[in-house]
Amino acid sequence: MIAGMSESLEHGFSDGFLSEAARNLRAEAQGLYPDLVALLYAINRLAVDLQHQLEVTPDKSNKVTGAVLYARTLASTQASVLLLEHGMPTQARTVLRSSLETLFPLCAIAKEPSKADELLASHDADRRTLADRMKQWKDPELRASIPLSDAELDAILKSPAKATNIFMLAKFADMEDWYHTLYTILSFAAHAKVSDLDAHSVADADGELAGFQNEPVLAGQATVWLWTIEVQLAAMRAVARIFEATDWLQIAESRWQRLHAMAKAGGQLSAAP
Repeated sequence: MIAGMSESLEHGFSDGFLSEAARNLRAEAQGLYPDLVALLYAINRLAVDLQHQLEVTPDKSNKVTGAVLYARTLASTQASVLLLEHGMPTQARTVLRSSLETLFPLCAIAKEPSKADELLASHDADRRTLADRMKQWKDPELRASIPLSDAELDAILKSPAKATNIFMLAKFADMEDWYHTLYTILSFAAHAKVSDLDAHSVADADGELAGFQNEPVLAGQATVWLWTIEVQLAAMRAVARIFEATDWLQIAESRWQRLHAMAKAGGQLSAAP
């Protein structure tokens, strides 16, 4: 018979991750990786400072789009940290993957400003996808809720707009290796692959399944902290190039070198370059 986590009540996790005990794990999580945490928070402060110093003009689509992508990337990495600090590494990896969805186009724009216009034009492709899904709705009440007529939906479906492709954006930005390593690894968590779901299983001394774990996990997450820092720094470098902020680019580059030196010393450098 497979049992659940019988010790959950004893450890104060009767409400799972919504338990009060789970809200008080931040100091413990940070204590496990003091150097990484200190570096992340220092870089995050710089990243936020850079964000507030960006001067965006509406007539520059590359800067407007770049600033928005940077803001979303930064927010996603911060969300990942909050999840790590509350013992939710799987969810942290899932959110960190979403940060790459905005980092890749951000870096593509840093390389070629016209990519911003391509991204904006892809909005009609997104509308086409949504219209296609609406046409497939079966529930009468759902169909009745559509604010558009069939003719209007058909017109949207005829849009020739080109959809964005995250791999092609990564490749264009010279981040193909990031896609094939970090993005792929994080996708296992996002798509709940079997290899990732195994993290919830608990084995006995004989290696047999004895129960399930659905409580905070703080240990063994140094690599995820490293990845989060890497994403923030990559975003800083990209937006600094877009806004031609030379001083900020130099700051980001120096922190990048410091991070990799630390990672190599600890043998925890990610596969992403």
